[in-house]
Amino acid sequence: MNKFTLKLKQFNSDLLSLVGPSRHIRILLSLLFLCLTLVSFNSLMQPLEYFIADSFLQLKSRFSEPSKDIILLSIDTESLEAVTEKWPWSNEFTSNLIARLMECGAKKVVVRKDENTISFLKDSDGRVREFTVSGNQQIICFAEKNGGILHIPVKDFLSNDSPEEVFRGATVFIGPTAPVLHDFRNTSFGQRPFVEILAHIYDGLESKRSIQRYNGFAFRLCFFIFGAVFGVMLSDMSGKFSFFKSIAASLIIVPSFGAVCFAAGYLFPIELSWVAWLISSSSFAALSKLRDHVFLEALKSEGDEIAKIQQAIFPQSEILTASGIRCVGYSRPCETVSGDFFEFFEQKDGSLYIFFGDACSHGFSAGMTNTIIKALITHFRQDIITDPGELMARVSVILNSTIGDRGSLSGISGLFSASGQELLLKSFGKASAVIFSVSGEILELSDEAMKIPFCTGDKLFLFSDGIINSRNRNDDLFGKTGFYDFIKRHVGSKFDQAMFDALLAQLRSFQQNQIIENDISIVAAEIKINN
Repeated sequence: MNKFTLKLKQFNSDLLSLVGPSRHIRILLSLLFLCLTLVSFNSLMQPLEYFIADSFLQLKSRFSEPSKDIILLSIDTESLEAVTEKWPWSNEFTSNLIARLMECGAKKVVVRKDENTISFLKDSDGRVREFTVSGNQQIICFAEKNGGILHIPVKDFLSNDSPEEVFRGATVFIGPTAPVLHDFRNTSFGQRPFVEILAHIYDGLESKRSIQRYNGFAFRLCFFIFGAVFGVMLSDMSGKFSFFKSIAASLIIVPSFGAVCFAAGYLFPIELSWVAWLISSSSFAALSKLRDHVFLEALKSEGDEIAKIQQAIFPQSEILTASGIRCVGYSRPCETVSGDFFEFFEQKDGSLYIFFGDACSHGFSAGMTNTIIKALITHFRQDIITDPGELMARVSVILNSTIGDRGSLSGISGLFSASGQELLLKSFGKASAVIFSVSGEILELSDEAMKIPFCTGDKLFLFSDGIINSRNRNDDLFGKTGFYDFIKRHVGSKFDQAMFDALLAQLRSFQQNQIIENDISIVAAEIKINN
């Protein structure tokens, strides 16, 4: 491999560490969002778009008061019945009506048919929301405050039931409002007479209350990307429950932004921002879950391999010395890797060395610590061990000097004499050991070194604190009492895998089938009666 290739690989590695996995996800999502922009032109988006636009328009209309100088002279059903002129009214009748309005002081009179300068744009749902005047496209804004534009029926005007002062200086719109004349349009406010729509358009233009809708390709694309980017950023920054926090933020930020723009006279496609925000947050959450799942699966796979290695460094079978000492050990980790460790082997002089320890760390760290302990014991066992305490002191010193506090170790080191009639035990840190004598006595290991006679029928047990520290739902402790009772019931039996499984079953029963949250390990030694 040449130097250029090595430098290129190093550059890629540095770049990857700089960008990080979360940014890779953001880049991937950005590309995904650009593709999903096509969704913004799908007809499925239009109902949401129309709903938001109508909601803003209806809200604005409640707070918009129409000009008092605009009056709608309505040709309603009662007026059609009261006026002797047949519909459609003649030009002469209409001219006389306009002349009378001008005599009352009307500033301007607009008749329904004077609509050549305005054209309406119908949306795909059949509603009229926009109009075009002099090439300028705008939203139709209604003003509904205080009852909206003043309606005066033609019959009331002709019968002098309405005061003439009302029309002085006003712009009067004349047009049909009777349902039988079918001169209605479907708007954001339902079916409205055509002439009323014209009056509201005029009022909006005069009061500069009109709204412009920006719905072109560039705006739709920008607002979609805007929502997508914010959705990813907030999901990435929110930590726990990021998806729900991001969605909650979108329900506040997007409508608030849209409302501010609408108040300024602009209607943007903010529904695309919200949909993109939702999609991006969902995609980010899904990809993050997938990434975590893949990571955990890889971690579990590595843990399984480490567990296999740990099981391989434990003694694989029981040992029987020339003097008849039988020794066996079993372990069940709480997690994949156990913090407990044990070792036993027969030395050249026929003595039996036993070690039982508990690393203060957990998980993979404990597994690595146990591997180091195994390597150290294997190294030191080349010489015959005569003092178990000295050996473990040397191991502890090396652990502390290499891995610091993580190398803290507690346990028991024991040595059976070559004859098997004498046992030397040494504890360091927390340790649990007990001898059940053939006479029925129970001898617990003290904190100091002990030299104990060992007879045929006596049994030695070295065990982890996970056994005695187990608790049930009532917070009762299994304790030494529970463990000793179990041993007493089986003291005459050979301690093997079946008995270890029985111990685990009793622990589960005591904990009311809760998960055992401790490492469970035990080493048993006895003098075999028939050797």
